[in-house]
Amino acid sequence: MIQTPLILTNNGKGLRMSCAAVSSRAALVGTGDSLCISNLNGFAIYVVLGGSTIEADLTGFPILPGTKEDNIVLDAEKHAAFYANPYIAVICESGLSGYLSVHRVSR
Repeated sequence: MIQTPLILTNNGKGLRMSCAAVSSRAALVGTGDSLCISNLNGFAIYVVLGGSTIEADLTGFPILPGTKEDNIVLDAEKHAAFYANPYIAVICESGLSGYLSVHRVSR
């Protein structure tokens, strides 16, 4: 299967987000129509996208333990709030904490 290559934006500089049982958010740098999110922890981390007031909860999109999601495509119309003010929020189950790596990329 041929995959469309990822083109790193912002020279590959992304975010290393701290995750715990309380929602945390950060602005995403770079441009691009896709996200590449890596979870090297042994537990799921839940993410949501939106503007500067976005909050995550355990109903967000799960990034499973030890995985890299690189097929998250951002549609300018459907994700208008994100494109206007690109933030990501993360959370994990109570009693856990770790880090998540987030990069904005182009396809």
